[in-house]
Amino acid sequence: MNELKTILLKGNKSSVSSNAILNTSITGASLDQNIPNPFTNTTTIHYTLPQKITDAQLIITDNDGKTIKQVKLTGSGKGTVNLNAFTFSSGTYNYSLLVDGKIISTKQMVITK
Repeated sequence: MNELKTILLKGNKSSVSSNAILNTSITGASLDQNIPNPFTNTTTIHYTLPQKITDAQLIITDNDGKTIKQVKLTGSGKGTVNLNAFTFSSGTYNYSLLVDGKIISTKQMVITK
């Protein structure tokens, strides 16, 4: 778990503050595995956000921990993010749900071209 925090903090300090912590106990927040995985063209990531949040983001990082893409999430309840592989190289990436400065969950996705 500490390695994940280090990877995310290396990526983009403007999006993940140094006091962001892994916290899976935020009631009502969750992140699902992308479908399909691996994928070539597009994939869908489902997530759930609790009510009364101030900030939520989906952060995609490469294996070096560099932030590749940030998606601001709004509202509460279930939502989806559709990703197009066009702007990504083939490889393995991590994506994390960050809610109010806390890392809720991190999953891995694979892009094949």
